This record gives sequence, structure tokens and C-alpha cells, in this order.
Amino acid sequence: MDTNWLVGANGLYQGAPQKEWQAIGACSFTVNGIVQTDSGLTVGSDTGVWEIANGSERWVQLHD
Repeated sequence: MDTNWLVGANGLYQGAPQKEWQAIGACSFTVNGIVQTDSGLTVGSDTGVWEIANGSERWVQLHD
């Protein structure tokens, strides 16, 4: 399976079943929801709502 998945559990990870998984971001937090759009990702976590634009290396907190 070539499709990349996003999984949230003690952080946000990208990968595919039976392949290598990579942590996205340097923080470990509980992810409650993930929305992927054409422009990036929005994540609801136990520390608020965060967004990252495609090509960016920095998460922006939208709400706590």
C-alpha cells in the first residue's frame, strides 16, 4: 500500500501499514482529531487546536 496515513496517539505520525512511521513535529501530545486539507493539517489535541501549512515546519496554535 503506497498511501500515507496520519495517526495521532502520543503525537502525530505519518507512514503506511507495514512501512516506516515518522513523527511529525517535536512534541508528544494526545491527538483527538485530524483534518487534512489541500493547504495543510489542523489537529485537535489536549493542548488546543493547532494548524500547519504544507511545506511549513512550524505549528501555529489556533485555540487553547
